[in-house]
Amino acid sequence: MTAPLRKPRLHALGLATALLLVMAMAPAAQAADNYYAAQNKEREHQNYIRQQEESIYRSQVADIRARQTNSASSYNGGATAEPVKRDVVATYTYIIEQKRDPVPDFTARANGGDAGAARGLGEMYATGYGADQSDATAAYWFRRAADLGDAESQAIYGNLLMTGRGVARDAAAAVRYLRAAADQGDIRATTNLALAYETGEGVAKDPAEAARLYRIAADRGDAAGQAGLGKFVLLGEGVPQDMAYGARLMKAAADQGNTYGMTIYAVMLATGQGGLTVDRDEAFRLLREAADAGSTMAMARLGTFYFSGTGTAADPAMANFWWVKAAEEGEEVEALAQLAITAYNGMGQALDMQRALGYARRAAALGDEEMAGMVAQIEGAAAADPFQSRINAANGGDAGAAFEVANAYFRGDGVAADPAQGMVWLRKAAEGGNGPAELTLAVSLIQGDGVAVDTAEALKWVQAAVDQGFADAYIMMGQLYEMGIAVEQDRAKALAWYQEALRRGGNGAQARIDALGA
Repeated sequence: MTAPLRKPRLHALGLATALLLVMAMAPAAQAADNYYAAQNKEREHQNYIRQQEESIYRSQVADIRARQTNSASSYNGGATAEPVKRDVVATYTYIIEQKRDPVPDFTARANGGDAGAARGLGEMYATGYGADQSDATAAYWFRRAADLGDAESQAIYGNLLMTGRGVARDAAAAVRYLRAAADQGDIRATTNLALAYETGEGVAKDPAEAARLYRIAADRGDAAGQAGLGKFVLLGEGVPQDMAYGARLMKAAADQGNTYGMTIYAVMLATGQGGLTVDRDEAFRLLREAADAGSTMAMARLGTFYFSGTGTAADPAMANFWWVKAAEEGEEVEALAQLAITAYNGMGQALDMQRALGYARRAAALGDEEMAGMVAQIEGAAAADPFQSRINAANGGDAGAAFEVANAYFRGDGVAADPAQGMVWLRKAAEGGNGPAELTLAVSLIQGDGVAVDTAEALKWVQAAVDQGFADAYIMMGQLYEMGIAVEQDRAKALAWYQEALRRGGNGAQARIDALGA
């Protein structure tokens, strides 16, 4: 088969002008300036959107929980103590400390038109603090508060509508609530509204407007806003391209724990883009932190860092671990492609054409053109060479295919006869649980055909086939007892085995019973 279609690679942005570092097959220092026209644009973009949405939602929840925690220090003790700060969260924290259920009080106030009380109920149900956690009930109360004009509730409810968390997804309605909150200066709403304009969710796509809104959020220190604006600045979409400014924005987002910002800044730091001083150790640290935080995008790139030894010792096994994690948790196309390539070449994992084909098909289904080419290449080779196709399947763990390969070598069918190779594949098929292979290997061990005589091992393989319910295995076990091979000779036990084989439909069982005179 031909050489692999590409070297393992690393997307930085995953969009048309994204940076790509070809690091895995060459020293990292030589790879720093390599650019690559990015494939898989849409998939990478969706991963970015998901991370931005999660970042915004986590920030909103963190704000709520911070208020809940901080408000506990806002009062004096005692049953008659009054809150020093008379905000909603302080009030319901106070009520909880007095061992009272806050829900009835807040419900009464909310039903009386108190937006703060309605938001308080939403927060309690969202976090499970003061009420049983329920996304649907939280969404209901956030909407009540939003409709009363509460900006934070408008931002939260807009996010819930956009993501379908606790409420039916409705992008157009989400935009209306987000816009209302953004007009009141809510920073989370501003960022989420920018994301809507970026993606065209619920509103016509408008890169310039998205960039403008991201800038407002970024200027106020919002991490998701910094990451969003950073992406636009690096790509030159909606704003002039400025790599240095983009790097600063990504660093600002990374410093606040935004995993997208951490991932992109790490790649830029490893390549020296945007005028950055190359620091591969720090780049590796950032990627590991983002991966540990659950970013599948970071996991995929961390795998490539491990493979190439960038910022860490080269470790193909760890590379494979992170690629698999990224592929299974996030269907990251880059991880799937790398796994296909390494399985194809036997790098960091066993050479396995079937596994390579499986990963390549998944990546191709996500739009990776090179992986589509690999699929065509592997399938074309299999069609042109059926024996190689069986080899590939056997290497992929197909015990039946391994048995077919063994027989081909024994018979010289489609390949030069080679009994020694046949025995190798026969054992592989037996170890894979193929019943006919187990019995064939047992016969070879009894007769010393291509292998040293070992009746004890033969008995083991016959028993393995029996355990799988093969009727022929019952006949063979009867023969062992009839002839006293590997077991004490016992015609009664032999007869019992033959009778069970007959009950299971074994061909030749009746003849063995007749031969015993039973």
